[in-house]
This record gives sequence, C-alpha cells and structure tokens, in this order.
Amino acid sequence: IPDRGLRRRLPYIQAPTLLVQGADDGLVTAPYAEEFARLIPDAKVATIAGAGHYPMLDHEDAFIAVVDQFLGG
Repeated sequence: IPDRGLRRRLPYIQAPTLLVQGADDGLVTAPYAEEFARLIPDAKVATIAGAGHYPMLDHEDAFIAVVDQFLGG
C-alpha cells in the first residue's frame, strides 16, 4: 500500500481506535495493522483467527465480540 501521507496523519487520531485484522488477510497483512497501531495513540489490534480480508463477514460472531469488548460491552 503506497504511503500518500497517511503515516504522517495517523498520530493525529484522538478517538479510541480498534484495528481488526483477519489472521489470513492476504491483502493487508499483520505488519500493516501493527504499524498503524504503533502510529495511532493508544490503538489496539484484534486479530481474528481464520478470517481473511473481511473478518466482519468471515467470522461475524468473533468480530462482534472483539468490537463489543473494545466498546466496554
């Protein structure tokens, strides 16, 4: 993924941020999620085993569970 200034802008995010990563995502691999989380203040990464690029579709229940936990549910 080419950097078109995103790297410089990520540190300005102030909202609580959860990055949900499919463990089998072949398009946006784990190092991208980890780097985004490093650059976004206090960001969290949740990896869903067996999910690809669309974890919200591949494993809907697991996706809802990690988002619900992040939101304090």
